[in-house]
Formats: sequence, C-alpha cells, structure tokens
Amino acid sequence: MKILIQRIDRLGDVIFTLPVLEQLKLNYPDAEIHYLTSKIGADFLADHPLVKKYFIFDEQDKSYSSFFNLVNTIKQESYDVYLSMFNTKAMALLGFLSGIKIRIGGNTIPEVRWCFTHRVDQYFQNPSIHQVDYNLALLAPLNLENKEVVYKLYPNSKQSRNLEEKFRHVFQSSRKTIVIMISTGGSNFFVPDTILKHMIDALIKQGYTVFLTGQSDSNVLNSLSVEFLVNLIDKTSLAELTALISLSDFYIGGDTGPTHIAAFLNKPILFFSARKINMPSRWGPQTDYFTIFRQEFRCKQKCQVSSQGCINCLDYVTHEALLDSFENLVDSVHHKSPCLEANREKEFFKHSFRVLYFVDPDHKHNYSLIQDQYEKEGIKLFLFDAYSQNPFKEIKVVIDFVLKHNITIIQGDYVRSWRVKFMRFLFGRTILFIKPLLIS
Repeated sequence: MKILIQRIDRLGDVIFTLPVLEQLKLNYPDAEIHYLTSKIGADFLADHPLVKKYFIFDEQDKSYSSFFNLVNTIKQESYDVYLSMFNTKAMALLGFLSGIKIRIGGNTIPEVRWCFTHRVDQYFQNPSIHQVDYNLALLAPLNLENKEVVYKLYPNSKQSRNLEEKFRHVFQSSRKTIVIMISTGGSNFFVPDTILKHMIDALIKQGYTVFLTGQSDSNVLNSLSVEFLVNLIDKTSLAELTALISLSDFYIGGDTGPTHIAAFLNKPILFFSARKINMPSRWGPQTDYFTIFRQEFRCKQKCQVSSQGCINCLDYVTHEALLDSFENLVDSVHHKSPCLEANREKEFFKHSFRVLYFVDPDHKHNYSLIQDQYEKEGIKLFLFDAYSQNPFKEIKVVIDFVLKHNITIIQGDYVRSWRVKFMRFLFGRTILFIKPLLIS
C-alpha cells in the first residue's frame, strides 16, 4: 500500500500530523508513506524513518504549469490513499486529478468536496478539540483497528553526537540545561527582550546552563554573552535544533514549531501562549510535564488575528512571574507528577476558556457562588449585566467586552440569543476573532 499525506503549511502543523503517520504504520506496517509538504515541513521530515519520500509544494508559485507538473508527478506514484490534512481547493483537486483511488479530506469547502471519495465533518469552530484530534479524525474512513495515539520524534543521531562533542563541557557538567526558543519569525511571539534577559540571569544564578535559540534582530539578545549561556541565535539548522532539544533537560518557548518538537520529545516545557487567538485547547503541548504561562484575559487591547501590537499589552509578564511558573515545572518533574492525558485536556481548558455570564442586573450578588465554582477550576468567569433599550448600543458593549477579555464561552440566565448569533456572524468576517460558543 502507498499512502500520500498532505500538509503544506507551517512547521507546527506538520508536527501535529505525526500521530497520523504513527497510527498508519501501526495498522499498515508494510505501507510506504510519502508526504506532500512545505519547505520547512520537508526540512523537518527529511530524517524521519517512517517517511519514504517527500515532495515540496511551493505556495508562492501560483502558476498552472507548476501545479499540473506536480499532479503528473503524484500520478506517477500510483498511490492507494490520499490524506489531505490541510484543506484547500488546490489540494482537493490535486488528489482528484492524480487519480488516487481513496481520497480523504475535510468536508469544509463546498466547491471541491466532490473531489474526495470520503469526506469527514470537522467543526473547527469548536475550540475544545486539539489539532491532533482533528487530524486523527481524518483516519475514520479507513476503520483502523489500532487507534493508539503515539507522540514521537526521531532526532538525527549524527547531529546529536556532533552536538554532544561540541558542547561536551556543558552536557558532562552537573548543571541542568534549558533550551529557550525566542522566536521562529512566525505568527507568534515570545516575552520582551529585557524581561527575558533578567530571567536568563536568574536561571544561571540558580545553576542552569541556557541555550538561547531562534531568530532575532534584537541587539540585546544577539550580543548577549555571559558564562553558562550558549548563544545560538540564528546558528542552528532545524535538525541541529531538534537534536539539541533532545539532549537538554528543559525547554522554554512560545506556541511555535520548535515548542511542539520539544513536546513530541516529551521534554518538560514552560509554554508561553500570549496571543488571544492561540488557545492551548487547540495547540497546547502534548508532553507529560508542562506549565502554561497565559493571562491574556487581562489585556484590554482588542486583539485580533492580524494585530501586531500585542507585545505592548503584556503588562502581566515579569521575569519573576515566569520564574515562578518554571519552578512549578521543576517541582512537578522532581516529584514525578506528570500531567497525563486524562488531566492534560483539563489543564488546556483552564488556560483557554473565558466565560461571559449574563446575570440579572438587580440580583448580581446572587451569582458569586457560580463565579467561585468556575474559578476553583481555574476558569476565568466574568459576570455581565449589560442591558440597554437601544439594541445597537447593547451589542456594541458586548462585542467590546468579548474582544477585550478574550471571551470564548457565553452563558447565563439572561442571554439574548440574537446577540450571540450576530457576534458569531461578525467574528471571522468583519472582525477576525474566535467565535464565542453559546452554552445553555
């Protein structure tokens, strides 16, 4: 059997398809599995022992000739199964035009859903479903017997040996090592430079050796050079970075591809997730030990998907607060208290869901018990008694509140359903933001 998996976007998204790859191999051990992916995806998959071959899709090349050349290349492989993990019109057509017998994809684009022989309903508007689970759902038409979910990476052994030799003095010392990923130049971001510098100084004083990695044009970080700091900014390939993470004891980073590499290597992670749109329930780290640093509901900026100024509203981020989170992570490792899968989802939800609860304005004090119950579970709840004779003024007040406090769930005894329906219509169209769910 020959199988083609398609995921042509970012590194983290490609990583989240790996449980699909592992599950296919468990059920079809003799299958030959290929990938159609992006340039960064190809760099990542180049050494993967379960991937026999990969093809690179250049999203910048919009020419028809390049697309049909790719179709002809895919057609020559005579695949039995096509798994389209990133649903676009072009990728749906590619499977159809390549003549692959079994073509599986999401039932999300009406114009091209006919291109798939098997369509899977995927409710991306539900923020409680992790991206890994969305990917695994596409395997349903194959009726696999073994549905074990495996999170696993295979670092390049040659790169690992080279790094062990290069940094022998680090890895042979008694000091624990931490990889800090500052940025990959993608859609997410890390803590401000000055705060990070203070944190690094404190970690070194506590007895750690720090590897500083990623991409940066910051003079503060690029020029940073102190004892027990190895500054590798803009100095590692993806294979080298993967090997380095595998050799280190801890990892600190934002919601970005290398962080998910660390998770699939089951490294203890301090996960910094600041952007309102990036919820841990969808993209949280799949590892046994992690702490999440996230208080985005305190940001009063009306943060949208395209917002570039979010870094200016991280007033809750201090190096002391980050150190406290890291110490919690170290304690959980020391006491061997992993966050196993049963509790992992609950931890993700705690850092993702913000509830707007509509109350009777004349009896607001009666709802304090409900607020206490939510906050005992770690979920932030806001009591709201907005009411106006002017419906347009009322909806504006509600939308402003939702945007400022990153509301993801709307509940209460006095919810007007038209408000929620109108917001869900706007969000994703004129307002680029998460669609809040109404739970009655």
